[in-house]
Amino acid sequence: MKPPMIILDEPTANLDPVATEAFVSLLETLKEERHLSLFIIEHDLDPWVSMTDRVLMLGRDGRIFYDGPLREGLQEHAGNLKHQGVAMPMVSELALQAGVAEPPFPLTIDELRRRNPVLEGKQRVRKDEIPLLRAENVSWKSVLKDVNVTISNGSFTAVVGPNGSGKTTLCRLLAGIISPSAGKVEHPFGKKEQFRHVGYVFQNPEHQFLTDSVWEEVSYSGANRKQVQQMLEWCGLSKHVHMHPFRLSQGQKRRLSVATMLVNDQDVLFLDEPTFGQDAASTEHLMNLIEEKHRSGTTIVMITHDMELVDTYATRAIAMKEGEVAFTGVPEELWEEDVEAFHLKRPLRAQIEEAAYVPQ
Repeated sequence: MKPPMIILDEPTANLDPVATEAFVSLLETLKEERHLSLFIIEHDLDPWVSMTDRVLMLGRDGRIFYDGPLREGLQEHAGNLKHQGVAMPMVSELALQAGVAEPPFPLTIDELRRRNPVLEGKQRVRKDEIPLLRAENVSWKSVLKDVNVTISNGSFTAVVGPNGSGKTTLCRLLAGIISPSAGKVEHPFGKKEQFRHVGYVFQNPEHQFLTDSVWEEVSYSGANRKQVQQMLEWCGLSKHVHMHPFRLSQGQKRRLSVATMLVNDQDVLFLDEPTFGQDAASTEHLMNLIEEKHRSGTTIVMITHDMELVDTYATRAIAMKEGEVAFTGVPEELWEEDVEAFHLKRPLRAQIEEAAYVPQ
């Protein structure tokens, strides 16, 4: 159609890291070749830093509180951005954490590396691994092929890989939502009791809504009034208790779908892209709640394209590729693999450490 401007509303939210990079690169090429103006609505600034010449920062009250170059905006409002729901680029966030964010704010890995930041990875406590869920020689139609994988009791497992690699299918099989075409899935729960012990947050929130109001959705599982009120306050939906779930915004639907599972005390919780469509503050609060569940003994299995979340929270990682399990292990071991083969990008901390390493 050859328009002079394209407006994109969170265009990379459901893409894996390599697909995101390719998409942004394509837009950058089109911008130069066709002299396009791009207007991008986004929670995640990282993919867009190199091509952004102006940012409009919107506060929770719907007002623009900054209009200008990105670097100056970060410098001026760094202390207030997370409260407003605006995520800083990860390079800038790490600079703040490492205490090397003096002006000018770093926006690239090279700029940050030259400041010699001290970055600490997650301290993962080694525990005895007691199998809780196990897939043995499992296949499902043409999607999964002869998969063998174990989820240990009390682990926080991240399932990663390219779009269409079988991540969601694997988790639905492990959760007992679908049955394998071949092989078997083992778990310690009786068939009738299984869904009292296993919770599942679907990738598409609408797929799990069962009632006609937000309040009924959270209370459906039998949670008491106080629990429902607390959960609705957390997810910012206490003013929408009578609204039909389908009338919520995409981000609100996602928070409601997670809330319906977090309000219960299942032994295992599966989450398919739980932070999709969330602003910085909501993402942090959501992940803190999930981490709290994990510390209390809940086994967490999370599908995500966000490697920063994997690096920060996961104790184990499973990488899928073309319907097969291509890697299992701790995240640090995954970062040493050829991650681009899984359509992944190493988290920024690992990239900086790699860039700083000079072979002897």
